[in-house]
Amino acid sequence: MRTTICLGLLLAACGGGGSSADLDGGVQGQVDAPGSTCTNYTPPSLPDSLVIQQDVVAAAKLEAMTHFSVTGDSTFNDAGQITRFVHDETGSDNDFTVSFTYTSDGKLSRVSMDASTSANDVTDSLTYTSTGQLSRWSHDASISEDDVTDSLTYTSAGQLSRWSHDASNSADDVTDSFTYTSTGQLSRWSHDASDSVDDVTETFTYDSFDRLTRWSLDRSGVDLDSTFTYGDCEH
Repeated sequence: MRTTICLGLLLAACGGGGSSADLDGGVQGQVDAPGSTCTNYTPPSLPDSLVIQQDVVAAAKLEAMTHFSVTGDSTFNDAGQITRFVHDETGSDNDFTVSFTYTSDGKLSRVSMDASTSANDVTDSLTYTSTGQLSRWSHDASISEDDVTDSLTYTSAGQLSRWSHDASNSADDVTDSFTYTSTGQLSRWSHDASDSVDDVTETFTYDSFDRLTRWSLDRSGVDLDSTFTYGDCEH
């Protein structure tokens, strides 16, 4: 059943003192400009930024493998980036070597851990677009059940258009798609999960001033529709 929520924001937009407000689904109300009494409603912190952040952070975590609380020998390249870390304990099964490889412009492209116990061996590979954005991250573990590949594609303007998570356990596979308006505002986000119960689609509509006028959520068993109107104040 679709629930329609029409929010008449004439007072909130022009007479509410300019404070921010949280609405359905994380939609935020932000003051247009310092001293303004108008509130501009925009989509929440967009999912694409979270996706990119998660993968870049994953790369950073791999690099952080150099900061073990054990004694080891490190080798660096001319740019000061670590290329090899060796932990060697006499008679220990906990020895390992971590090797780091970089692109010609200094981005991390490969991290491999060679452990005494081969079951702990791991190789992570990262590739990038011609503009330097992460396009693929693969995690290849000795235990194949832990293998993961994330692929990311972008619009000509550099905004994320598709993110797919391909896991060894297909039940964890996910694809997120993003479309945008001609001015770069997110207009649609769809989350396609292996378990269709978790599928979500959100759509965003804007006026000629790029102010949010409609937000709709289509989720299994829960549909929401919110509209936003503005008074005669500065944009």
